[in-house]
Amino acid sequence: VDAIATKNNIPYWLDFGTLLGAVRHHGFIPWDGDVDISMPRDAMNQFLALQNSLPKSIAVTTDTTQNKESDLVLRVCEKKSLIRIDIFPYDLIKRALSSSGGETEWARAYKIAFDAANIERGRGVAAFRDKWLESHPVGDGDVDALAVGLDYAGAAPNYRNIYATTSIFPLRKVDFEGCQLNAPADSDGVLRQTYGDYMRFPADLGNPKYVPSEPIVSTGEMRIILDELTRMVNEVSY
Repeated sequence: VDAIATKNNIPYWLDFGTLLGAVRHHGFIPWDGDVDISMPRDAMNQFLALQNSLPKSIAVTTDTTQNKESDLVLRVCEKKSLIRIDIFPYDLIKRALSSSGGETEWARAYKIAFDAANIERGRGVAAFRDKWLESHPVGDGDVDALAVGLDYAGAAPNYRNIYATTSIFPLRKVDFEGCQLNAPADSDGVLRQTYGDYMRFPADLGNPKYVPSEPIVSTGEMRIILDELTRMVNEVSY
């Protein structure tokens, strides 16, 4: 995915637990099992337009984890290893935040909209999102921001964040399992907004939910798969 994005000037960044893993562990959180990245919505649409050019061993699907309609949260899966990447959309909103640090009316309304959007699942959350953004196109602050898309309305409350664009861009590189991948400009600020003291390990560490699942292929096999996929991507003329 990084090779595709780099070749086509598509901005993406590590997000949520994957960003936490990159900063705290320089790779996966030991008990994590997938990869989360994010893109501005227009970049996600650009990525979608390329899906027919991807290697056949990669599947691109909409998210089905909630067994309900979920429109543009994407899952990219490598078929042999079943390793997956979830791609989450962000919407650019002019003047969504205030430089004074106070919460704007727009930001408060957007958080409420998450609950309303979640109710709409199964009836068309995309239509709800489009209608809501059409009626709330610009905020009442003085700082442009990127907001986690209403597509992801089922997320935990601490994922429903709105970041100043300067917190995300310009993107910078971080080490993730020996690869240099994109991360927000202010990864520390993004992680603190989402998790608080993210460098502290969970208090209930040892609980069964932290036991990693057994990988389907070995690390060595995964490296071979990824190197081959990257070679195939770099040979394609988009």
